[in-house]
Amino acid sequence: MTALPSADRCPVSDLPELHGAGLYAFYLNDAKSLAPIEPGEDGLVYIGMTKDDLHVRNHLLHQNSGFSTLRRSFGALLKIQLGLIAIPRGRGSSESNFRNYCFTPEGEQRLSQ
Repeated sequence: MTALPSADRCPVSDLPELHGAGLYAFYLNDAKSLAPIEPGEDGLVYIGMTKDDLHVRNHLLHQNSGFSTLRRSFGALLKIQLGLIAIPRGRGSSESNFRNYCFTPEGEQRLSQ
């Protein structure tokens, strides 16, 4: 797999409003920020797909990791470093509310930063 040309990348804050399903990728500017995890070529750390608009699936702007596999994955990797505490994502009757987790509000804030 070839990395996305850097000319086609942009900071999360500058993501264009794209409509429709598609693929997206997240890259690290600093490859050492997830040490000891080593990112892929050119800092690639995640490839995802969406049936929604891309701005709806912007994982880094979510307030709750319970609905973002990227945030949960980063949170698991950084749990000790950021002092994160995992909690059930919801209290509903759906099994995924207990299987999938999020972090305390303070932890979610640290993860976003």
